[in-house]
Amino acid sequence: FQKQSYLINPFLFQTGVTIKPLDAARVSGEDPKPLFRNYLKGGLGTNNSPYAEFFASSAANPNHLITFHLKHLSSTGHINDQWFPGFSENLGELSGKLFTEMNVLSLSAAYSRDVNHFYAPKLFKGTKLFEPTQDSLKQRFNLIRGSFELKSRSDEEDAFTYSLKTDVANVADYYKTSELNIKVKGMIQKSTDWLTFAKHQYLGVDVLVDNNTLKNTAKSTTSTLVEVIPSYRFLFDEYQVDFGMKTDFFSDSITHLTIYPTVDASVQLVPDKLAALAGITGGLKNYNFNTLRLTNPFISSLTGVVTSNERFGIYAAIKGNIAQRVDLEARFETKIIDNMPLFVNDTIRKSYQRRFNVITDDINLIKILFSARYIGDA
Repeated sequence: FQKQSYLINPFLFQTGVTIKPLDAARVSGEDPKPLFRNYLKGGLGTNNSPYAEFFASSAANPNHLITFHLKHLSSTGHINDQWFPGFSENLGELSGKLFTEMNVLSLSAAYSRDVNHFYAPKLFKGTKLFEPTQDSLKQRFNLIRGSFELKSRSDEEDAFTYSLKTDVANVADYYKTSELNIKVKGMIQKSTDWLTFAKHQYLGVDVLVDNNTLKNTAKSTTSTLVEVIPSYRFLFDEYQVDFGMKTDFFSDSITHLTIYPTVDASVQLVPDKLAALAGITGGLKNYNFNTLRLTNPFISSLTGVVTSNERFGIYAAIKGNIAQRVDLEARFETKIIDNMPLFVNDTIRKSYQRRFNVITDDINLIKILFSARYIGDA
């Protein structure tokens, strides 16, 4: 047996590194889509019905965005044995957004002018007897509105989030009816960890103040609806539950205070493809003059504000998506509503202007809906 000895002499070995540049990855058929600041749509339909709509925006900027919107739609129309039934809708809107590190500030202002002609049958065809003029059948609505919104901006999941929005709208018609509506909506929300089994959970409060002043040739009224909804939302596994307690305070000539439970729940049956939803609803809802005339522009100018009471409602729905191309929904709703506004023919007013009055009734509403939407390539 012979003993061996070893000697290691370390030394610095100079190495060179040559970096070879790589070409950018390219995906076939996925070229970036160009962004355009302006967008124009237009068309022409039967009975001389031109349509034009224009959108414009400022250049891409991380700090602000300004947009401009114009729209026109009109038609001469034609109804057998009726006088001129033409209409026109005109809108101009300017809006802007300012982005800061913590908030998004939004401002908008708009003006719209809608013109309609009341239904008027030709009672004496072939003669000039009691023939109305186009102007005598005309109804004009001028609407000026503006809004201001402050909204929090954060990527943190547990951040305190909030929003505050104020909408002001003034509408006036040709027959000396005017309405001023001021609506303020606010929301605060904060994540919590009260439930150990829930992965995400949030405590929030939503607040709505809806003040309305209506004046016509018969009367002047003012009403206010205040709504406060504290709620708690949590998510675990494939389930999401949101429950709260809605408190409505309504004041006009008398004062009402009502409380309603609210529940919204959903479960992902197949993740991102099929979901089931169900819930309980309720609460007061204001139908002011502007809301009613947008639904039916032929209403009487003496129409007042209607406040309906959804005493109880439930819904259930299935939503699905097929191959990211087709959205499907099947929905069932049933509601018990007091003081629901309904439109009826005005049979008292003797005039060529065939108008609609608004009456109210207590109803049980059942709604069944099925919808499908195809999403094509842009």
